[in-house]
Amino acid sequence: MPDLSLESQNEDLEEQGSGREHWIDVHRMRLTGLLFLCFAATGIVLGGLLALPFEHWNQGHLPLIWLSTLVIINVLAVATFALLRDPQKAAEHSVACHYAIGTMAVLAGVAWGAAPFIFDPALPAADTSMYTIVLVAVLAIGVLVLSPLPVAMWAFLGPFLAGLGAKLLLSGAVLPNSLLLAVFVAGGATIATAYLMQHRLDALLDSAAKGRQLAKQAVRLKKRLTSELALRQQIEADLQNALRNAESANVAKSEFLATMSHEIRTPLNGVLPLLDILRDTNLDREQRELVHTAYSSSQHLLKIIDDVLDYSKIESGRLELEIIEMNLKELVEELVMLMSPSAKRKGVKITYHISPDVRPLVRGDPIRIRQIVTNLIGNSIKFTERGYISINISKRHETRESVDLLFTVKDTGVGMSEQTARRLFKPFSQADASTTRTHGGTGLGLVICKRLVDLMKGQIGVRSEPGKGSVFWFLAPLQKSLSDIPAARTELTGSRLLFVGVDSDHYHEFAEHLKEWGLIHDRAESKEEALQKLKSSASLGASWAFEGVLIDMKTCRHLAVGLASDIRSDDQLEGVKVVLFGRASDLSDEIQEFGVRNVLDSSLTTQQLRLMLESVLGVEEPGESDAGNLIDKRPILMSAPAREHAVMEAEDFNRPSEPEELEFEDTVESQDDASFNLPGRVLLVEDNPVNLRVAQRLLKLIGVRYSTATNGKEALDTLERQHCDAVLLDCQMPDMDGYDVTRAIRFWELAEKRPRLPIIAMTAHAMAGDREKCLAVGMDDYLAKPLKKDVLEDKLRKWLTGADDPETDSTVAAIHPAQERGSV
Repeated sequence: MPDLSLESQNEDLEEQGSGREHWIDVHRMRLTGLLFLCFAATGIVLGGLLALPFEHWNQGHLPLIWLSTLVIINVLAVATFALLRDPQKAAEHSVACHYAIGTMAVLAGVAWGAAPFIFDPALPAADTSMYTIVLVAVLAIGVLVLSPLPVAMWAFLGPFLAGLGAKLLLSGAVLPNSLLLAVFVAGGATIATAYLMQHRLDALLDSAAKGRQLAKQAVRLKKRLTSELALRQQIEADLQNALRNAESANVAKSEFLATMSHEIRTPLNGVLPLLDILRDTNLDREQRELVHTAYSSSQHLLKIIDDVLDYSKIESGRLELEIIEMNLKELVEELVMLMSPSAKRKGVKITYHISPDVRPLVRGDPIRIRQIVTNLIGNSIKFTERGYISINISKRHETRESVDLLFTVKDTGVGMSEQTARRLFKPFSQADASTTRTHGGTGLGLVICKRLVDLMKGQIGVRSEPGKGSVFWFLAPLQKSLSDIPAARTELTGSRLLFVGVDSDHYHEFAEHLKEWGLIHDRAESKEEALQKLKSSASLGASWAFEGVLIDMKTCRHLAVGLASDIRSDDQLEGVKVVLFGRASDLSDEIQEFGVRNVLDSSLTTQQLRLMLESVLGVEEPGESDAGNLIDKRPILMSAPAREHAVMEAEDFNRPSEPEELEFEDTVESQDDASFNLPGRVLLVEDNPVNLRVAQRLLKLIGVRYSTATNGKEALDTLERQHCDAVLLDCQMPDMDGYDVTRAIRFWELAEKRPRLPIIAMTAHAMAGDREKCLAVGMDDYLAKPLKKDVLEDKLRKWLTGADDPETDSTVAAIHPAQERGSV
């Protein structure tokens, strides 16, 4: 906080010392000047009572001259008061004003002291009484008027009393006792009263001066506070600008990483699949070794890219965890089986143990759990030369729907100091960061593990001693399998849903369907009303709480972002799902930031709406996957590329030499003589020639018929003239991207009343939300580039099952019902 200026401090000192005394003196003088003006005017009246009667007694012109003197004194009093009216002028001419008031006091005292010489007191009793009253009145008024300035008061009393005494001595006359007593009593009482008034006046003026000083200080403090407030507001504005700039920079970084991901993965998509294909051809030993080295190095490069992107996604808050069922025993067994060869080459044995009270089936994100455990095992393999690595899973806490599991990875490696352990989970930090280290890596593996565990709302740590090995552990809150949760929900009946929208035919039509499906629903028209109903129901307990909020984008679009934000930030409403009721295009990036990922497309059929509601509200049969859910929720088993990724976590590879440029033939081999392992025909839509050739080779190896298109318009033309059972669609294409093509296909299906065609997205984008964006616009599945043969084959088997088989048409129709059924 800034100090007071030197000028302000000087002003305070002046007011506390001589400055305040001067102010008090000026105000005494101003008050005296005003009162003396009144005294002078009163003196003329009283003087007239004495002078006028004597005019008839032939006393000469002395009474009139005396009276004229009083008038002159009054004129001087008026002039002095005119100067004293302005405080600034009174302060500037205080000395002159003092002399003026003193002079007028002396003149008044002389004039009234001369009155006994002019007016003979030897008068009848009535006139004597009048004379006594006038003198006493003048004495009392004069003393009281001049009491604020004691010097002026005595300047008046001196000549007045001297004139009265001289008259008594020179004339030898004796005043009546009554007159003498009256003068002395009045004089004594008046002087005592004057001093008392002077004391009270000084106290009042001193208080006023202090108040003035405080008022000035308050004004200065107000100015200073105003200045500081403006400075603080400027600092806050600068901080907000800095925050906005940082957020903009973070958005730019995320966009750059997304673009970088696409640009790097696109050439990798032309390398990895072709190397994989080349490994299955007839190669001699040396060629096979070179291809394996190139393939392993490419996989290692992809792993590094994935690590950087994972870290960036976590830091920007764009990575979200899946909640699907997984088998812990199978997951750990497969990891041990895949990583054991690398450990055995170093003389290290990997074992595992799962406590008997841990149920094998749980729900969580198996890919991220596997990623964490793989990182921890790979880290132990790196730093363990002999001995063993043991994996243990035990239960720490459980509720009706969740269970906290403790994963530990213990090794007999070199261990580490406490100082080294503290920096393990910091970005780009390594246990051995020297230039002579024997173990490579980006230093992001354990950091990503920590961030993933934090996303799970768990904990992670390490216990280690140099030379005695290490114990890495993490506590992961997971959800129980549906089959292990008592009274798991297997239907929509009883679910509670809040519809946010106006009362309209549109709402009533949808409400009829909700009632038919057994949902309990309510309606709100404003954000405040919606939040009030959500909180009121939540306070009554889980049985009464709303499970989801459905926002009608047709009538309440303006409330969507604010309502989603308030629900996301309120701990009482944790678990409430926000769903948009409208079009897939309503799922903007802004609203996705608040966890909104689901859109009920109002153009869908009644059955599709019900299936999507079941998916959103978590309705599924125990042990069964939901056939109507557009997002695959089946347990994810480790595919061949995933196995290779896990193995590469435990091995270090030499960097490859500069790759030679590959040349491709310009023509695609005929499919006429090929053997087909999968039914149906796939439409491949890809604008990049290299990626197109790679995808064609993979489809040929998988054994499926395919047609090709290099842009969106060509794809739509192909679908109109040729029957296809699925579409492999690149998302990023010029003119008409994959999202526009999907919307066009869905519109075409509605217009032509055709069954729903499975569309599988292919994209090199790997940021959080890309999968949801693809599904939101109407795609059915998602493939990240670079393409992997077995993953592509699994997707095609999933969506081509029953193609060209009349007996399975009813099954397909159940999964993708025709649009002619009643829609909402």
